[in-house]
Amino acid sequence: MRQFLTAYDSNCDDSKQFRTNSSTGAKNYLYHSFLMYRLVPKCRLNFKATAQKPVEYKYGSRSVAIGDFDNDTVLDMVVANHIVNNIAVYLGNGDGSFRDPTMYSTGSYSSPYMVIVADFNNDNRLDIAVANFGTNNISIFQGFGNGSFAKQIEFSTGSSHPIAIIAVDFNNDSLLD
Repeated sequence: MRQFLTAYDSNCDDSKQFRTNSSTGAKNYLYHSFLMYRLVPKCRLNFKATAQKPVEYKYGSRSVAIGDFDNDTVLDMVVANHIVNNIAVYLGNGDGSFRDPTMYSTGSYSSPYMVIVADFNNDNRLDIAVANFGTNNISIFQGFGNGSFAKQIEFSTGSSHPIAIIAVDFNNDSLLD
């Protein structure tokens, strides 16, 4: 069962790729778009099913987020792995493929459900936020701008068991809430 779909341009060819992920241990796929018209508000995408590149996440992936973590103008990705209680950061090679992942622990029994990417501390470097269902908290991994991240900072959500997270400037102060 596919649970999440993420769209991005991983090889800078102005076509979109879509990455699926699944928590059932099934293979995850990268679908390449070979045609994209940039017409606003209409956009036509055609996908060639034979252009799949399977990426095996062996750790119970729940969600995927995309960003440039090492400031090389190539998109990278982070995956929430709920079975092994960590996130995996995959740095992009610029051709649609990724280097081996670097794992960051989200804590015992954390069961991370969702990851998002944004600059949470306004240092112009991407950070990662994780909704941890099992430990009732949100983790922030502050980015160093070179593809690596600091140990997580945890924020309690009480007994809510978070499964989703968003970052928006709700009060118009130019800071993410």
